[in-house]
Amino acid sequence: MRVPRPSSGLLRYAAGWLLGGAVAALILLLVLEDGEERALPPLEQIEAGTAARAARCQMRVAAIPDRGPARPVGAGIYKEPVSEAGTLAALRGGLVVITYRPTLGEADRDRLVALQKVVPRGTVLAPAPTAADVPVRVRVWRVELRCPRADSRVVDAVRLFRGRYIGRRP
Repeated sequence: MRVPRPSSGLLRYAAGWLLGGAVAALILLLVLEDGEERALPPLEQIEAGTAARAARCQMRVAAIPDRGPARPVGAGIYKEPVSEAGTLAALRGGLVVITYRPTLGEADRDRLVALQKVVPRGTVLAPAPTAADVPVRVRVWRVELRCPRADSRVVDAVRLFRGRYIGRRP
């Protein structure tokens, strides 16, 4: 009994698709993988309150006026302090505002920049307008997170805080 052999056309067709898929996968790997480490490490905590306590941050209710100028600062990274009126309007619009002491070290600022770039349309990052009482302050509508430094635990706390409260508005 003779076993039928697949036609050579079918084999070429299948080989062409396999080769094309392999080339496409290789191109995607080269384009999407830049060879650098990820900007933010995996989370060590999964709950905002627990992460805040681990980082020695204080989460508290913040008194924010319900009314004020309607011209908010836009989401983005600022080199200079932003106006308090614009910040309050941004908070009323649901943005997360992260401010830091201007004397914060470069590595710590880089961590905060990486945080902003994860959700660029929902986050404002700017130096504090005056000598801030804490190195890092994260505000959303009626809630704030005050942190004593900007290490990896604080980054976890800020990420979870932002994830929980982004878009919060009156």
